[in-house]
Amino acid sequence: MLKHALGAMNLDASEDNYCNSYLNETLSVYALLASVGLDCYMDLFSSNNIDLEKFSELRYRDLQQLGIENSTHRNILMELISAFTFN
Repeated sequence: MLKHALGAMNLDASEDNYCNSYLNETLSVYALLASVGLDCYMDLFSSNNIDLEKFSELRYRDLQQLGIENSTHRNILMELISAFTFN
């Protein structure tokens, strides 16, 4: 599901294309959540002031502490976060 969602967004996370990526231009936390069918958590992220920068720094335990009880949802979110972690 995540591969399909990311493929549909045609994101290129390479360093060369980072500045031109869809993520850098217009992507929001809502769009990320919606891309994997988890936009039901948007109010939770919004009420905790989680922007793209904070989103990219979240860890599994943070998701638990935010109140995301479904482990499958946490795993999907961690895959999504990992996809946007640039080292």
